[in-house]
Amino acid sequence: MLVTTYKLTASFLISLFMLQAYSLSTLTEVQRVAIMDLMELGLVKLQQGRKDSWFIPTKLATNLSSSLSDSAASKEGIVVVETNFRLYAYSASKLHCEILRLFSRVEYQLPNLIVGAITKESLYGAFDNG
Repeated sequence: MLVTTYKLTASFLISLFMLQAYSLSTLTEVQRVAIMDLMELGLVKLQQGRKDSWFIPTKLATNLSSSLSDSAASKEGIVVVETNFRLYAYSASKLHCEILRLFSRVEYQLPNLIVGAITKESLYGAFDNG
């Protein structure tokens, strides 16, 4: 029963990420719980109408789903910026690394990963450099 629930939830989540509204009334209880969890993560936005409620995947959700399935993104690299302005860049390109250094404070760098932070000082430095 539990495995079936996970499979149904996984297939439900995969089918979500198109930019359209979905009605909450058509969902099962497990799917509604999953939508509430996704709402807390900022991946869906709930809308309340007079008669019905619906949800819309956010731009973040569609970008994440397309970047995970896009093979070109893995060749070029991916940059993830958290809400606390912490930066994770997955790229092997030296040019990408140097561009990131222009506007962020790099904390450490591994062969395919750069970890840093966008700070007020690093942005001021980037603005001064043009």
